[in-house]
Amino acid sequence: MSRVLSTCLLMGTAGTASAQSIEIENAGFEAVVFDDDEFLNGIDGGSPGWEGVGGDGDPKWIGWGGWNPPADAYPSEAPRGQNVAWLYVDPGFIKGEVAIFQELKATVRAGATYTLTVAIGNPMEYFSERYQEQFFFEGFPGYRIELLAGDTIVASEQNARSPAEGTFERTSVCFAAQDDSAFAGLPLIVRLVNTSEGPGIEVDFDDVQLTVSQACRADMDGDGDVDADDFFIYLDEFAQGCD
Repeated sequence: MSRVLSTCLLMGTAGTASAQSIEIENAGFEAVVFDDDEFLNGIDGGSPGWEGVGGDGDPKWIGWGGWNPPADAYPSEAPRGQNVAWLYVDPGFIKGEVAIFQELKATVRAGATYTLTVAIGNPMEYFSERYQEQFFFEGFPGYRIELLAGDTIVASEQNARSPAEGTFERTSVCFAAQDDSAFAGLPLIVRLVNTSEGPGIEVDFDDVQLTVSQACRADMDGDGDVDADDFFIYLDEFAQGCD
């Protein structure tokens, strides 16, 4: 039927304040209440807050939406709540990627570091008692997560994780906006992609999180606090002046 390991590299010598969460609508895909093993296509309201793009074709062979996976698909079930987002492409009939995305209310702040974390899922093949049909989920087609500032991809990660069938793995990407960043003020966009490269047909996503931390200029030694050590470093730099 159709249907945290981190790659972050935080650059710079200044310390950062504690991370703050950025609001993502329906980040755990719990906005719709589903019975066990029930799913709904996104175009029919299965994933409020998210839009789908790519992979034009017969919806029998491509789709995206919300799903409450049974234990037969994921023995440990969803990482966050009950539901996940599913992105499905049958490469035998449809070519290309399919993605969901969301433009956030937040915009890029100069000097801030953003960390996007997502759980990536690889469902097991199973027989659906609800739909009385076999779901053929063998293999894994590949995925990509992206953080955009306006129309520009500023951070992405593709296929660094290979979740075993019936499991999720978390992955992360980071974007450090410079103090003079040309992206300052642009809207942040999260995009999740089924790349349709491998032998499988479906990738699931859950627990989408985006955090931001701002550089603390007074933390001269980058140890996470402001103390006398930072003051003496400042005095030393002040004494040296400019070359």
